[in-house]
Amino acid sequence: MMQPSFWHSSDDMSAFRFCAVTALVASCHILPGHARSIRLVNWRPGDQDVVRIWRHHQWQTVYLTPQVVFVVSRYIRERNRIAREKGWQSEFLFVSKSGAQCHHNDIGHGFKRLRKRLGCRATIPRLLKNFCVRQLAKGDDEVASRRYRGIGKPLGDNHNFSP
Repeated sequence: MMQPSFWHSSDDMSAFRFCAVTALVASCHILPGHARSIRLVNWRPGDQDVVRIWRHHQWQTVYLTPQVVFVVSRYIRERNRIAREKGWQSEFLFVSKSGAQCHHNDIGHGFKRLRKRLGCRATIPRLLKNFCVRQLAKGDDEVASRRYRGIGKPLGDNHNFSP
């Protein structure tokens, strides 16, 4: 899911965007709705491996893994290339090709297509979120335990499905 070719998208920017959102959901417990509202100034402020997001009525600092930084940075390079070509600017991290903030349907439609392709019972964001929660609960590495401390919501319920 981290390879742009996986998404069968008609344009590179959309494919890179799906990779980046997938990485945030699967590794950082940032759901697509929260991801689409991230502003560029909140992405790795001061070159720290963190992102600041607004969720649960407060600002939260979420620690990033090197893999997430790589995947999202790859998307940002493509985003900046398109912005230079088309001559637009946006304060949001995830944008459409026109520079407007991503609509929830932009991301949701791709995940729905993937869900149908895979024949999943649960939604793709839910599967990725559950994967993230299981990895964080293991606490095998320092980065995962730091991210786990940054999550304010309780762990999943009995209705979580494995990916």
